[in-house]
Amino acid sequence: TSTPTSRATYVASFTAFVTWAFSNKPHLIDERFRATIDADNDDDLRKELKSKLDRNREKPPLHFELLESSDFVMWLLTLGKRDGTHPGFSSYGNHRAALSNLYRLYGVLMLPKLTQDLTTDFKDLKRQLASNAAHGTVKITTERFRKQLTKLLSKPTVAEELNRRGIHAEDIGTHSLRKRSSTYCSSGSTACPSSIAVHLRAGWTLGHGQNTYQRYEAAGDMHVGRTVCGLPLDSPGFALLPPHFIARDQHLSDTMSRVFGKLPDGISFIAEHTLASMVFHSDFVKSHVHPDHRVLPSPLFQVPGLIAELRLKLSRSSSSNDSMTATRIPPNVAILGHIQGIRASVDQTVAVIKSAQVTIVDDVVGRLNNGNQVLTRDTVESAVTSAIDRCGVRELVEDLRNERESQSLSPPTDPPAAPQQTVFLWGGGFHILPGDFAWPNCCPRGLWVLWLCGDVQHGWPALNRAKSKDFASKSARKRMSAPNICVARFLPRQSGKESRSAVVHR
Repeated sequence: TSTPTSRATYVASFTAFVTWAFSNKPHLIDERFRATIDADNDDDLRKELKSKLDRNREKPPLHFELLESSDFVMWLLTLGKRDGTHPGFSSYGNHRAALSNLYRLYGVLMLPKLTQDLTTDFKDLKRQLASNAAHGTVKITTERFRKQLTKLLSKPTVAEELNRRGIHAEDIGTHSLRKRSSTYCSSGSTACPSSIAVHLRAGWTLGHGQNTYQRYEAAGDMHVGRTVCGLPLDSPGFALLPPHFIARDQHLSDTMSRVFGKLPDGISFIAEHTLASMVFHSDFVKSHVHPDHRVLPSPLFQVPGLIAELRLKLSRSSSSNDSMTATRIPPNVAILGHIQGIRASVDQTVAVIKSAQVTIVDDVVGRLNNGNQVLTRDTVESAVTSAIDRCGVRELVEDLRNERESQSLSPPTDPPAAPQQTVFLWGGGFHILPGDFAWPNCCPRGLWVLWLCGDVQHGWPALNRAKSKDFASKSARKRMSAPNICVARFLPRQSGKESRSAVVHR
């Protein structure tokens, strides 16, 4: 049994379909029903059909056995809104339900072939509507929200952050404002508003909305995970974040290109976090990974000072200019973090005051004990100034100012000295490679780095400088021919006496 509202919707729907069939599919109209209709135009026809279909159940309007799925879908495609756009898939579903209701009203069983064809056609229709919506060829009902979202995502700072995470602005669409607001209210914390309050505000009943758009359980699960990891519940350290870079600058982008090579935009953000984890755990990797592991010949471990520079850009806590914030934590942890910051500032201020007040008070008391001066504003000011001078504050300020001026006027420093080359003594002579040298098991890119740059960890020079006598084993000398052949193929032949190895080294 349908509600009065649904019944009125169904009657309006199949009335429109029968009206269309009168003009476009006359073979579907039952002759007995056609004889009862007397209308001069479409408007009168629609009104009369609605009256008969709503009340008269004796004469069926259609030859139900002749109706095919293509006829019904053809009518659906003729429908449109007042603004010229097509209805959504939910509207098509209501019309399909109205057709089923028309069969039930006249006691006719829908043929299995028609049921199957309608299911197939509606799947294709739904897929086509979704594709059109994704490509922007149809008007979306949330157009006003989409425009505001597009304007927000077009701002330079937002677009830069999206590009950093491998996301394009056109990949982000709009959804129901009520559903997204519900997700925002009930996610990311263990102290969200109650689910009952969110449901009442949204006008929902418990059930589908709770399980789909409210993620309190996920936040609680993350809270349990942090607890199981051993993070202290009564400390700001409970909000500890994984090692990450605060922001991506040009130096970090260049380093990622050197370490990973060319990467798709979609995994650029993943590569950034991978690099941050490698930098943070670099000491562990060096001490526990086998010396011949293929990760060690990478530029991250071969370029001197690179890891130290990247460590300065790492962070494990949230800050005002950080793109990553700690979520799924109790609110008391954030309060503890603020209290800890205030406590550190107060302790520093108290230490400065204590270091200065003793000297100032002793100087004032000493001047008064002399009996030669009266306690006036000038005498106190003179005593305080003298005490500050004795504490070295004035000299410290002057030294800092002079140091800054000298740095701005100092001549450029000498370039750093060239790196020294390690040599090895074996076989009665000096060689640039050790006697136990073995070609590492690495990818072609790692082999190319060894060929041009060497290995700083092992003290190997660029392998293109090595000669046959520098290899102790016969197998190592044989494998030397492989990179030589690659160089011969990739580098053009040089004129004169300059060899390819010299060109590569240069």
